[in-house]
Amino acid sequence: MLQLDGFQAFITVDNTELPQFGIKIDQSNRTVSCWIPSEAGKHFSLIWAPQPGSTPTVIGNGLSYDLFLDGTPYKGYTAVNFGHLTISRISTSPTTMRPIMFGSVEFNDSARPPQNCDGLGEIALEIYDALVVVSDGGAAAVHRSGHDQSVNERLKKMVTHRIKLGEEEPREIGEQKCHKAMRLSKLATFVFKYRSIDILRSFQLAPLDPNAGDKRSAEDTDDDDDDLEVDEARYHVLQMALQSLNRKFAQKGFTPRKKVKRNHPPPPAGTEIVDLTL
Repeated sequence: MLQLDGFQAFITVDNTELPQFGIKIDQSNRTVSCWIPSEAGKHFSLIWAPQPGSTPTVIGNGLSYDLFLDGTPYKGYTAVNFGHLTISRISTSPTTMRPIMFGSVEFNDSARPPQNCDGLGEIALEIYDALVVVSDGGAAAVHRSGHDQSVNERLKKMVTHRIKLGEEEPREIGEQKCHKAMRLSKLATFVFKYRSIDILRSFQLAPLDPNAGDKRSAEDTDDDDDDLEVDEARYHVLQMALQSLNRKFAQKGFTPRKKVKRNHPPPPAGTEIVDLTL
């Protein structure tokens, strides 16, 4: 499981914790990230809690958190105690919820460059220190699905899954309590980047299948074409990452400086030039 600043988080499928690969910690931004394998059609749960034996440094009486699925925000959740919490469903009305699951990406063959897909293939959790007030009045937060748009087929070597919402389920009466919170500071951010296990292995982000051996299928004869498609997909992903960085720079009023090449003046007349080439 991922651990950071007194908190821990992990994702389960069929009540089994998914393995994490390539764990990275950015302490300056209080963020930890990893890669996890996804499987289309599988429901999943995000479970988080304070680490056993560790007490997070907080001022408030509770915690507030935001969930991001493929970049779509689900904000305003609160936890009135410091026990473990499981996120497996999204509120869609005051009386209904929908389970979260991995689904297959729908591709389009648009001739235009791939659209910006910030957050696609990511599950993120932001945890905040908060002063929480429990209110019996008011309705719980309601969210709309933002996971139906298609993706340019040029990215099919990079991402094949995305988050889907399952069939609506009735909300239990006890789940309709409304909480209000004043956020004090961000405590931790957990980011789970999900891909199919085949993609993780092709990019050497996950160990190879030990049962595969050295056998090669007939499909492996197209390795060169596959490598070109993967390189093209990487190119478009890097383009989108650069566009995202440029937007962030623009929002902060920062303009990247261009390196100016300086031309050195020629040596004075009569200066002896020594040729050191061998």
